[in-house]
Amino acid sequence: MEGGSPTLRRRRLGRALRSLREQAGLTGERAGVAIERSGSWISRVEAGRVGLRVRDLRDLLELYHVEDPKHREELEALAQESKQRGWWSRYTDFINESYAMYIGLEHEARALHNYEHAIVPGLLQTESYCRAIIRSFLSPTTPSNVIEARVELRMTRQNRVADREPELRFVIDEAVLHRPIGGQRVLKSQLERLTAAATSPGVDLRIVPFSHSNYVVAATSFVIMAFRRDPEIIYLETPMTGIYETEAEEYLKLFESITAAAMDPLASAALLRKMADRL
Repeated sequence: MEGGSPTLRRRRLGRALRSLREQAGLTGERAGVAIERSGSWISRVEAGRVGLRVRDLRDLLELYHVEDPKHREELEALAQESKQRGWWSRYTDFINESYAMYIGLEHEARALHNYEHAIVPGLLQTESYCRAIIRSFLSPTTPSNVIEARVELRMTRQNRVADREPELRFVIDEAVLHRPIGGQRVLKSQLERLTAAATSPGVDLRIVPFSHSNYVVAATSFVIMAFRRDPEIIYLETPMTGIYETEAEEYLKLFESITAAAMDPLASAALLRKMADRL
């Protein structure tokens, strides 16, 4: 689906169904039992993690006493759109559900605000750095085709996002720049890539230096995704998967606080250039 993200459509439909269920005074468990489904299935539908057949949707709308034909038609159209396949679907054999969901959301975000304290953000990684990162996360026995498929996916993500030109803001802890993932040559190339990004129009890239004494590293890296019609979504990275939060206000404040501790883009670019020249 090139014109939009089925992932975002599923989340939009899920929010609507949750609101209807709550208006009907039903718990997820009771709703699931009523249509011969489980409460966990209801939860996954409402979270936008699974698609919904029109037949199941109609059962839910009957259960929730939704009688307005126009409203039902809109929700059924949303269910049909949410079943479309995104460009990333050809990689689903190589990634987990959480990552696939992230890509689907990223595909339609109008703004991406990313804080990283451990590695270079995926949208700014060179191919060699990306490959080294992926290898470090996977088992040593992981087949090479799996690694290369994930590398290809990340490079494709970068191109897709660049084509859409969303607002991009990155704040990176200086510690990331000293971590020689893949070796010194890979790191040098990566620093040069970051230097170019820091001076590119449409990209706001800032480094939080070691010298900033009042800066406290956030507990985890995170991305704030903003959309034109939907509320912000926060993606928190964990070693094994990702966690999604919809209470964005505190993370927006945290991101601005971290940004205030960072150098401006020109100073950040100068630091990156200097570090790359040393290698």
